[in-house]
Amino acid sequence: ESLFPDALDLMGYSLKAGHSILASFKMVAEEMAGPVGEEFGRVVEEINFGKELDSSLRNFSRRIDSPELKFFVTSLIIQRETGGNLVEMLEKISEVIRKKFRFREKVKTLSAEGKLSAGILLALPFLCGAALLAMNPEYIMVLMTDPIGPYAIAIALTMMAIGSFIMYRLVQLDM
Repeated sequence: ESLFPDALDLMGYSLKAGHSILASFKMVAEEMAGPVGEEFGRVVEEINFGKELDSSLRNFSRRIDSPELKFFVTSLIIQRETGGNLVEMLEKISEVIRKKFRFREKVKTLSAEGKLSAGILLALPFLCGAALLAMNPEYIMVLMTDPIGPYAIAIALTMMAIGSFIMYRLVQLDM
């Protein structure tokens, strides 16, 4: 997925140079590394073996489960039926995909901050309890000897569990 915008840019450059859509697919297949080049090569092979471009593109989007690719394939099929500037469309799709990736990374960064804060807040009571136990054991032992102590511990653990659940839900983002 990270190479896909570059593949679209390469297609756009090829089309600007006057090549056909098939030649731009072939150029991406030859120039791009990894799975992107291989998959574009499969599309070229299917077209060379007599399949229509639309059905080859649909097979392409079925093979790879990517919303960006489905968006590209749908846009290309619609553009072929209705007309328009294909190079401009490829540039816009590439730009949108890059912005989506940047946004996704920003969300991961911000949610990582929340996860770190949650971990610190969950560890803090236990660390403070261990420090108090080391420095002044009688102070903590009151929780064990007093009849209300186990209830206080249970209430504190329940509230921590509820807080943990809320923090977990806050940092879980579906992208």
